[in-house]
Amino acid sequence: MIEQEQALQLIHEYTKTIYFVVKKILNKYEKYTESPDLKFIESFWKLYIQKEIPKHDILKVDENTIEYNFHGGGCFFKHNDVEVDTSFYTASGEFVISYSVDKLWDFMKSSKSNIDFKSRFELDEILEKMCLEGLIFRSVPLPFKVYHSRYETN
Repeated sequence: MIEQEQALQLIHEYTKTIYFVVKKILNKYEKYTESPDLKFIESFWKLYIQKEIPKHDILKVDENTIEYNFHGGGCFFKHNDVEVDTSFYTASGEFVISYSVDKLWDFMKSSKSNIDFKSRFELDEILEKMCLEGLIFRSVPLPFKVYHSRYETN
């Protein structure tokens, strides 16, 4: 159970980092408007699709260096030395912030989180168990292990 709590905390930190970085980017482009849940993240994606913000940029915001690069159905972010990579859609077309074992592992290592799983395999087993228990949800069908949560972190 402690492992699941740690995994949920890691997912929370991952999601919170995405919210923070996207708000900073949108503010820099003077495109941010307060909105609930995922709406401003979705507006970030739509601004890219509509070519109102560049595909890739490196921004100096306050004391922070923020890099982002859109790819396929998602975006890679680098905030100072913390790396977050996410996809935004499920197989059914629902807009979410999704994560995989590799993406959470890379985030955990770059963020120097207090959470430290022994291996990717351990994290993979925990995420799969959480999915079977309904704590997180599969974003795409097996054999791919890509998940999302039903809660959001503003």
